[in-house]
Amino acid sequence: MKTSILHNCIEQFKNTFNQELVQKLAKQTKFIQRPYAGKLDPFIFLLVMTVELTSSGACALQSIVEKCTKYGGDLITAQALSKRLNNTQTLLFFKAMYSEVLKKHLSTSSGKVLASGFLEPFKNVYIEDSTSCTLNEKNAGTFPGSGGSGSLAGYKLHTIIEGVSNRIVDIKTTPSAVNDQSEVDHVLPFLKKGDLVLRDLGYFSIPSFKRIKEKGAYFISRFKGGVYVYDDKGRRIKDLGEYVDKKMRNTGIDHFHIRIGAKEKFLVRLVAGRVPQHVYDQRIRERRRQAIKSGRTLSESVRRLQKFTFLVTNISEEFLEAEAFYTVYKLRWQVELLFKAFKRGFFIDLIRSKSPIRVECFIIAKLIAILVTHRFFVCVNLFMELRHRREVSFTKFVRWFIEHNFLLLLFDPWKVNLNIFMRKSRCLLLCKQKRSRKTTKELIEQKVTYGTFYPLSHLEVGI
Repeated sequence: MKTSILHNCIEQFKNTFNQELVQKLAKQTKFIQRPYAGKLDPFIFLLVMTVELTSSGACALQSIVEKCTKYGGDLITAQALSKRLNNTQTLLFFKAMYSEVLKKHLSTSSGKVLASGFLEPFKNVYIEDSTSCTLNEKNAGTFPGSGGSGSLAGYKLHTIIEGVSNRIVDIKTTPSAVNDQSEVDHVLPFLKKGDLVLRDLGYFSIPSFKRIKEKGAYFISRFKGGVYVYDDKGRRIKDLGEYVDKKMRNTGIDHFHIRIGAKEKFLVRLVAGRVPQHVYDQRIRERRRQAIKSGRTLSESVRRLQKFTFLVTNISEEFLEAEAFYTVYKLRWQVELLFKAFKRGFFIDLIRSKSPIRVECFIIAKLIAILVTHRFFVCVNLFMELRHRREVSFTKFVRWFIEHNFLLLLFDPWKVNLNIFMRKSRCLLLCKQKRSRKTTKELIEQKVTYGTFYPLSHLEVGI
């Protein structure tokens, strides 16, 4: 049964990456318009764009031509390839293929990798975040940058992952100028009753919190400064740091029911945890630098806020105790590790083309490669969890997967030697190192609270 996990994974991609499907999509999108497609075979072109160019940041036309010829394609000039890459039909072809891969990716179940523990009350745990990548400034018209000290052109990957099965749910591409606030409802179509959403400050939105609650789901988010705060009786709290400091007295973690938003007055549960002294000192130094840069002085109210890490949620005390929130919220770091692998393994931030259509083709090609690789990662991770009770590092897996050219083997699935995947010594090299410090999975599974891995005596700041 355990070995069938990888067998099933390969079978799924036999059905996805086959010449018949690729040819069908190429005809539907008019990438090819005649029975004889000419010199650029769509299957070989897709293979080169998603496999060969994924393992490096280079996207030179001559390199693509040489690699297409290497895999049996007819000789094509760089000029002819340039015309095809700047063609709308080529972009539509890649989008259609990406949709097909994403559909297959979402329609297959991976099983639970994380044990229940603190997550037992929730059906799914969705984590959403974004990462930015710079582009050549010639693309500023189609992919405007964030402005200011940022790049003139760039794009964002708004990503949703499911923390229980450890799978990618969706990846959406927007220009860097698009604020994360405009994507706060990206997760809503995937939500069902009993699900949990983990968010960072960029996705803090009171109207969105209300919509999540209306669907019978839950959220945990960092609290955003500058938001109007009221106590549970509707009285304005002007200095949240002072209010919480008095309420908590000498405790390290506590929770309160407050209302947020000048208009909404949305009732939430505020979880406050005192940070260690070194974190407080670091925050003060950073806020002081920001204040000096903008010609302001650091107020006492801002100083008091730095003593705490605030989380807001609609989860009741019966479902999750206050001390458990920081353990559960650590799960959000998974998406940051994913972005790290995207950039180091797939070079999503090294696209230097000056043509917007070509840039989008390269982005989508890399996203196809990411979904294929991540699907295999989920399967190998589940296999290692069931057989050896070990977690696989996605960063290590990506490096290993690309170095051994397994993406290329996926286009010829019958050549894949499953023994390479199954060999214990090889798989263990991909696992996270065993340390005295517990992993996030272990903390959640064993219900280790914040006060255990950060002793409360170390959290006494500014009392």
